[in-house]
Amino acid sequence: MKKLLITTSLLASLYTHSMAQVYYKLGFGQGFTSAGQTAIFDQPYQGTISYDQGTGKLSTFNVKNVSFGAGTHAVISVGDMFGKHVGGELSALIGIAPKKFKGTESFPYDANVYENAGHTMYAHSGLIINPSIVLQTANDFNLYTRIGLLLPLAINVNDDFSQRYSQMVSADQVYTGRFEYKTMFGLGYSAALGFSLNLVSHVNLWAEGYMNSLSLDVKEAKLTKLEYNSRDILNQQSASAKDIKYSKKSDASASSRFTFSIPFSSVGFRVGLSVSM
Repeated sequence: MKKLLITTSLLASLYTHSMAQVYYKLGFGQGFTSAGQTAIFDQPYQGTISYDQGTGKLSTFNVKNVSFGAGTHAVISVGDMFGKHVGGELSALIGIAPKKFKGTESFPYDANVYENAGHTMYAHSGLIINPSIVLQTANDFNLYTRIGLLLPLAINVNDDFSQRYSQMVSADQVYTGRFEYKTMFGLGYSAALGFSLNLVSHVNLWAEGYMNSLSLDVKEAKLTKLEYNSRDILNQQSASAKDIKYSKKSDASASSRFTFSIPFSSVGFRVGLSVSM
């Protein structure tokens, strides 16, 4: 009986100690482009491209790097410190206001005929799980660093496109629509450096700078909207035109296209509150 009481007391003590190390975090972050890309095939993600009227060759251009990891996001985390200085954390990163990128192309055929094409791309949906190891100083002004993985779940990117063909002698012909790109699973990496400061009992203010490295390959593009001069013509398109498959390997008998990558790397900052048990 005595041994049972001692064992029960020890387990209760360990459980209480373990629960005292558990914490929950809620915060918001702002990401900026890092190690981005400039174009999807020959179309700029962001910027302008113009072709020469006489030769039809590329004339002037101004393109910029983009990353679809840029923008505002929320972070929800649960962590557990295994010891005074070492612990683990599991976070969910949820996009709130992703940054939109606009690219345009100009094709002047002659003085009376020209064509303009443009598209706006942005991350539309998805969730990134971020498991990481935490190292901290455990002081009143607590400095910490996190190193972990990025596990993207169902990340989608929208491409709102338009194409205008203009002639002096007739009305403009305007196509508008939307492609929704679905991505393959890919592994990424993350790191952060920050601090936490106690506000009241069990409640801390935290802030950190972070870096994410992630690039995802496209597996499918769905045409979900297509209009000609404001008239819906989506139902006139073939099934293969409305649902395009992509892969990394194929042969002559396959109908899929070769995939391309979409950048999601970013740097930025996050701030929030944490509550310890």
